[in-house]
Amino acid sequence: MTDEMTENLPRRITEAREAAGLTRAQLSQRMGVTPDTVDAWEDGERVPRANRLVVLGGILGVTPAWLLTGEGDDPGAASMELGPGRIEVQAELDAIRADLDRATAALQRLSERLG
Repeated sequence: MTDEMTENLPRRITEAREAAGLTRAQLSQRMGVTPDTVDAWEDGERVPRANRLVVLGGILGVTPAWLLTGEGDDPGAASMELGPGRIEVQAELDAIRADLDRATAALQRLSERLG
């Protein structure tokens, strides 16, 4: 990841979150991470892993590429294309995907312990 991506990523995460109408706490809940994690992403202290960028983009209605580079649709463009009822459905799907990611990681850890 280039320095430019790392420098601009926190601003784009914040911009997309605000365009989606979410607080940091709401985003952390939907992502299945702690509020401190979202704070660290937006404050530029940490960078989300690739799988988190995919989920983050889905929740915020932007692509992971936009989060990294700023290229592509602006935040809110995907939300404007969706009708009001579809936005809630998309948010629920994103939350389920985040749950699935957590469950997959837990299964992997257990499998490794069983060796």
